Amino acid sequence: MRYYLTFILFLLSLVFCNGCDSNPGRTRTNRAVRYTDKSFTSQKEEKNTDNTNTVHLSGNPVLSSYKYEPNENHPSNSKTIYVLSLRNLINKYSDSISRKKEAVRLSKLGWIEGYVIDKKNNDILLFGREDNNWPDLYMDDLLYLTKNVIEREQSPYCSLDPIPEDVREFERVSANKGENEPLISYYNRVSGKWGDQKVVVGGVPGNSNIARVMLEADYHMKRISQGLDSLPFIQSLLDIYIDKAMRKRSDRESRPIMSRFWFKCDPNSPVFEYEDNIVRINSCNVIIQTEAQVATRDGKLYDSGDRNIESDQFAESFSRNFRKAATQVRIYAELENLFRLLSLIKATTLDDSQYQDFTSLYNEIGQTFNYCRTFNIPAAFPGLTNARVIRDTNTGDSRIAEKQYLYFVCGGVEMDIPVAYNRRRRGGSSLSELRDDILDSRVDDADGWLVETKNPSLGPQNFSTHYIFREIEMPQEHTLIKK
Repeated sequence: MRYYLTFILFLLSLVFCNGCDSNPGRTRTNRAVRYTDKSFTSQKEEKNTDNTNTVHLSGNPVLSSYKYEPNENHPSNSKTIYVLSLRNLINKYSDSISRKKEAVRLSKLGWIEGYVIDKKNNDILLFGREDNNWPDLYMDDLLYLTKNVIEREQSPYCSLDPIPEDVREFERVSANKGENEPLISYYNRVSGKWGDQKVVVGGVPGNSNIARVMLEADYHMKRISQGLDSLPFIQSLLDIYIDKAMRKRSDRESRPIMSRFWFKCDPNSPVFEYEDNIVRINSCNVIIQTEAQVATRDGKLYDSGDRNIESDQFAESFSRNFRKAATQVRIYAELENLFRLLSLIKATTLDDSQYQDFTSLYNEIGQTFNYCRTFNIPAAFPGLTNARVIRDTNTGDSRIAEKQYLYFVCGGVEMDIPVAYNRRRRGGSSLSELRDDILDSRVDDADGWLVETKNPSLGPQNFSTHYIFREIEMPQEHTLIKK
C-alpha cells in the first residue's frame, strides 16, 4: 500500500503597515519628537564594558541590541573613519548654477555613525565608516527627514492598502472549494481574486527617494516570504510550512492564516553614546516584527493580538540576517542608511544647544539645495501569490492526506524611532578623543576627509568590499483596476 501526502500552500500578499494602524479601535496620532522632560538625565548611566552592544541604565531595564549574524563584509567592520562637512557642502554649492538640477550625495560615509558639532566653524560634521561601495545617502534624504522631525510629522511609513471589496470577494471564493476540485485549479481560481494594493506613503513626499526605498524593501521582503525570490540564509514561509507539514504527515487539514510583517527599529534601539558636542550610534538595528491579523466583514484587517509560530520563525530569521541581506540586496542597505540618518537627526532633540545648531544649519541647507529627486511611484502594486504542491510517497495505507493553507502576508515599513534620555550613555575618553581627532583633522576646502585617529580601537585600516548587489524585480508601471 502506498501513502501519498499531498501538500499545497497558498501565499497571498497584501501590504499595509504599523504606521497606518489597522486596528479600528486606534487612531493615527502625531508623536512629539522633541523631549523637554529632563527627569531622565538624573539617572546614573553605566558604561558598557563588553562588545555586545548592551547598555545598562540604572533604574531601567537592560537595553540590548538585536543579535545580528556575523558578517565580515558589512561596512560596520571598517575601522576607517570618513568625515563629511555640511558647511563645506553649503559653501561649495551656494553659488552653483547647477544646484537646482543636481542630486548632491552625502558621499563616502558608507555607513553613517554620528555627528560632531563644530562650534568654531558653525558646522556639523557627519562621520561614519568609510566604504566606497556602500550606497550613498543624499542631501534630499537629509532635508526630508529633518523636516519630518522639526515639524513633528508622523514618522515616515509606507503601506500598500488592500481594497476592501477585493478582500471580501477573496474570502467568499476561498471558502467555497469544490469537494473534487483539484488543488491547483482551486489556487488559480482563488488567487485570481487577489487584487491590487493601493500605495500609501506618509511622513515624507510620496514620490521621494525615502518612499521608494521603503516600498521596494517591503515588497522584496514579501517576495522572499513567499518563495518568489530567495536568499540562501532566509527560509521562506512557504518552505517553513512545507517542512512542518512533511514532518507531521497528518491527515487532511485546512486553515486560513493571516500575519503582518513590517520593518521597524528594534524596540531596544536606538541607543547612543555621547560626550560634549559628539553623538555616536551604539545601536540602531532594523528588524522585522510580526502580528497575527483578522478580517472584518467589510474587508478591513486589524491585529488580532495572537501569534503564529511560523510567522515568528520567518521574522526572527530575517531580522537576525538583515545585515547579511543588506550586503547582497542594495535596497536593504539603503533602508538601513535611512533608519540611521533619522535616528541621528532625532538625537539632536535631546540637547537644546545641538538642536538649535542643527536647525540653523538646516535652514541654510534648504536655501542652498533646492533640487530634490522624484521617482515614478506606481499608484498600486500587484498582490503577490504563490503555491507549491509536494507529494511524498511512503509505506502505509492508501489514504490521501491533504494539507491546505491559505496564508495572507501583510506588512510595511514604520520608521518610528523614539529617542529618549535613558537610551544614551557616556562615551568616555575614547569618544572625546574621536571628537578631538575629527575637529583637528578639518579640511576647509574639501567636502570630506579621512581621519587619522589616535584612538587605537579606530585606527586607520583599509576596508573596501566590492558588493555584488542583486537586481530585484519591481513593478514599474501599475495602475489600479477601475471597479
